[in-house]
Amino acid sequence: MKDKSSNVSPLVLLAGAAVFAAFGLYLVLVGFEIVATQPDTIKAPLWIVALCGVVFMCAGGFVAVTAAPGANDGDLPDSAPFALRLAQQAFPLAMVTALGIVAAWIAFGEGARDFTSQTTFFGIPLATGNNEATGRFAFGAVAVLAGLILVLGGARAWRKLFGR
Repeated sequence: MKDKSSNVSPLVLLAGAAVFAAFGLYLVLVGFEIVATQPDTIKAPLWIVALCGVVFMCAGGFVAVTAAPGANDGDLPDSAPFALRLAQQAFPLAMVTALGIVAAWIAFGEGARDFTSQTTFFGIPLATGNNEATGRFAFGAVAVLAGLILVLGGARAWRKLFGR
């Protein structure tokens, strides 16, 4: 059965990439205080906002790379320029790194965190809670998982780029 993703036009991919990258750039500019925002609407340090922007920019870059000529369902041929193949491996690793740092800040950073949870049964709310320890543990687990993905993904990227 043929994969439907191969039917996506490179122009559509590039348009989607531009949307992701533009939103990411906006967050980076907010994080560096180049674009003004209401200070009371941001509940995290500005460097966290900038890192979230990096995630979106990298997502846009990765989608743009998949639109490269000769790419087959996002896989670049070995004959593709090294810089393009490097970008294809680096963008996801940068995304995982940034997401891991954000999760680590949520889990281990100073200050109180406001976590809320809700348990539902067929859409009927049964219980709500606010447990900071549970929330920090969950984000800590995500940070550790991101580190593991970074190591394994980095090793895979190295093998793919250098054949070792």
